[in-house]
Amino acid sequence: MATLKESEEKTGYDMQNSAYTWFLQRQNQYTVTFQDADKTNALLKKANIIYENITLQDKGELCRLLGVDGIISGKATLSKPMSEGAAVTMIILVGWGGATNKTMTSLSIHDTKSNLLWKYDYEANGGIGSSPGNLTKALMKNASRKFPYRLN
Repeated sequence: MATLKESEEKTGYDMQNSAYTWFLQRQNQYTVTFQDADKTNALLKKANIIYENITLQDKGELCRLLGVDGIISGKATLSKPMSEGAAVTMIILVGWGGATNKTMTSLSIHDTKSNLLWKYDYEANGGIGSSPGNLTKALMKNASRKFPYRLN
C-alpha cells in the first residue's frame, strides 16, 4: 500500500498530466504552446528539483531552466468529507449521499521575472466514484474559459 506522501505525489503528477492533455487537445484554441510534461519533469529532475522541493523554487528561475516564457503552476488540496461507504449508506437511508471528496485548486501563470500574470481558484465536489482525473477535468473546463491566452 502506498504511503500518503507517495499517493500525494502520484495525484500531483496525474493532475499535471491531465492538465497538459487538456491544453494539448485544445492547442488550436490558444495563442501559446505548451511544453510536454515529460520534458518539463526531466529537466526539473536533471536540476535536482523534485516534487518535495519544487514549491521552494523561484518561478522566474524555473522559466529560465525550462526554456519557456512562462509557467503554469498549481496547488490542489483534496479532502474526503465523507467516505464512499458513508455516502452509499446515506443514499440508502435518505436518498442523498453527499460529496465523497472535495478539491480546492489554484492555477497561476508566472513569467521569467516571477511576475504573477494570472491566477484562477476553483473548488469542486466529487461524488461516489469520482477521481482526481475527473476533478482535474472539471477544473480545466472552468479555468480554460478564463485562460488569458485563448483565441477569441
